[in-house]
Amino acid sequence: MESEDVSHLRYVPWVQEQAGVLAWLPDTDPVQFAIVTSRRTGRWVFPKGSVDDDMTPQEAAAQEAFEEAGLEGVVAPEPIGAYRCPKIRPPWIWTVEVTLYAMRVDKMLDDWLEIDQRTRNFVDLAAARELLMVSLPHCTPQLQPARGFILLEP
Repeated sequence: MESEDVSHLRYVPWVQEQAGVLAWLPDTDPVQFAIVTSRRTGRWVFPKGSVDDDMTPQEAAAQEAFEEAGLEGVVAPEPIGAYRCPKIRPPWIWTVEVTLYAMRVDKMLDDWLEIDQRTRNFVDLAAARELLMVSLPHCTPQLQPARGFILLEP
């Protein structure tokens, strides 16, 4: 995949905080994780978005899973990690830090808010890692061991 030429963009020196969800299906072996396509590039990403002033990061993560992937479930109280990526909206470029929360998927909707804008897929960890590394080559992961999964077992 070719790198995007960003030499013409103006850098904004601030970090936008977002919440994302690492949604997983119970009772699958191996465990299956939800990924969705981004609206702008069609690359595979975890559901994520801004945290509104009246929401906790966990609530924002659950909302993004619902809106972007049609998923409902239990979000872990503590994050499992974070990553930083450049966000490009010409003529600007800035940094986004996404804090990830584990979420056990309890319900998958057949129809959801962004169904016409995104594709939802479930993949095992190896496939998720491969797809995300291709999609997000400029990201800096800071993932912790997935202790949140143990907390969410039924």
